[in-house]
Amino acid sequence: MIEQQINLYQEQFRITRLWLSARDMLMLLLLVVLALVASGYWYQQQLNAEKKLHDRYVLQQQQASQALQAERDKLEKLLANKQLEKQIFQTSDAISVRKRLISFVEDNGFGSGAGFSGYLSSLSEINAPDLWLNEISLSQQDIRLAGSALKATSIPQYFSQIQQRRLFSGRRFDVFEVNRSKARAWKVDFLIASRVADHE
Repeated sequence: MIEQQINLYQEQFRITRLWLSARDMLMLLLLVVLALVASGYWYQQQLNAEKKLHDRYVLQQQQASQALQAERDKLEKLLANKQLEKQIFQTSDAISVRKRLISFVEDNGFGSGAGFSGYLSSLSEINAPDLWLNEISLSQQDIRLAGSALKATSIPQYFSQIQQRRLFSGRRFDVFEVNRSKARAWKVDFLIASRVADHE
């Protein structure tokens, strides 16, 4: 009988454990690929949602800009119409004053008209588009002019033009009043009165 002893503790006889088999590696790789695909799909969905939200905000901004521009156009048109109405009103008043003055001169509305036609003609020749007269009082001793103006600065200009007229050069103006009422703040009322100088 032959006996042979075998050492089972040698390295070649030890059991070797594999942590991952080829199948396990394949499954793990498949899971990683699926995770990447799922995460890519999720990020793509988020990107699409953000893009839609951005497009919505851009559209709202464009609509708001268009609405704002439309309101600006309406406002500019309204202001233009108001300016046109103001110019028509000023021109109409200026024409009305001149017509009344010319009519007074032609019809001798002040008594015989012998001493006043020259004054009225001079007043009608003064260019004051923002100013009109409501009352004219002429006598041998004094002159009284009461009226209104759209701008307060028009009154001194009108007064300066009166003083430059030859017929008014011998007059001394003693009264110069300017008032603006709260009820009619859009205009300024004025009064100019004079009398013959003492040496005349």
